[in-house]
Amino acid sequence: MKSIIKIYQRNMKQIVNFSKTRLLAETSYQFHLGIQARIKSETADKLEITEEAVRYDNGITRMDRALECLSKSVFTSKMNAADDKRDKIIRMLQSQVASPDIYPDIEDQEACRRLNILCKSYKDIVNAAQEKETGMCRNLIQDLRSDAFKADVTKLGLDKWVTRLEEANEEFDAMVEKRISENQTKVTGGVTEPRRQTEVAYEDIVAKVNALARVYGDTKYADFIDYVNARIIYFKTILSHQGVKQSSNLPNNPDIPSSGGGDDRPGEL
Repeated sequence: MKSIIKIYQRNMKQIVNFSKTRLLAETSYQFHLGIQARIKSETADKLEITEEAVRYDNGITRMDRALECLSKSVFTSKMNAADDKRDKIIRMLQSQVASPDIYPDIEDQEACRRLNILCKSYKDIVNAAQEKETGMCRNLIQDLRSDAFKADVTKLGLDKWVTRLEEANEEFDAMVEKRISENQTKVTGGVTEPRRQTEVAYEDIVAKVNALARVYGDTKYADFIDYVNARIIYFKTILSHQGVKQSSNLPNNPDIPSSGGGDDRPGEL
């Protein structure tokens, strides 16, 4: 009988583990903000996490106030200017390869078609979160300079624009690093404690919901678990684009719950 109970408990849905400490402060805030909204829509009473939700709300409120102070950085406008510059360059590159028929030479047309297919795989790049866009731009630049596409880029005279995109992207990333350094100096620990409070409350919520699902079944908690796992998948993808070569495919919208944790299992990032 005990073995049957253990098998039953193992089959219950669970919220997966996630190393949130790797997220930047603003991104961490956005991660928690969505889950807070979901708790409010499902109601903390229904999920049986009333006390934990109060502590979670308090932590998120404190994070919001601390981040508002940090957002007044002198580097924010420079970041936005660099972001706007790279967006314009990307749109220009996309427009240059959008219509192969404008090129009179057949070889140019073929080069244009190949580059158009590549650019379409990055079609939403300018709408991505700024930090995620940085990683996606690096991926795009790497692809444009690869053996598969560099000859096409040169044939259509786009090399200088690839270089300018790289410069604008690195300029944005440099401003991010300067703002982080400024924030560490200006508000040492300003976000650290509210974030710690928020994450402790979040972990308590996860532990309680997982335990309740194991003991009483996951029917009442399934929608919430699926949503949190979908959000985790989304933010893992954001992490993967922080300067690391990854697939350019966008994750599912975290506010449209997918089937849950996918291949994730409790205890794994």
